[in-house]
Amino acid sequence: MLDEPTSNLDKNGIKALTGLIQHFSGIVLTVSHDAEFLDSVTDHVLLIENHQVKLYDEKFSVFQIDYEQARQKEFHLYEVQNKQKNSSVNHYNDCKKNPNAQKK
Repeated sequence: MLDEPTSNLDKNGIKALTGLIQHFSGIVLTVSHDAEFLDSVTDHVLLIENHQVKLYDEKFSVFQIDYEQARQKEFHLYEVQNKQKNSSVNHYNDCKKNPNAQKK
């Protein structure tokens, strides 16, 4: 398990560490903010979010794109649902103010 393994390494150190990990036959669990490093050493991403764990069978750069697209899709769905909810509430409030409006 490696926690921020590149934080105190220079370029040569990162290159050496990358080579060691790429040739290691076991599992390496790495936590890092270094996207370039992660992309060079990963072939799976383990996402821990909202009390759930999901395994993605892809390089880190592909995961980043897929993850961002999923977040954008979720946000769009949220906006649509929120707009529908607000529209329903507004219609309800209009009907309360003017009971004759619902008969039309």
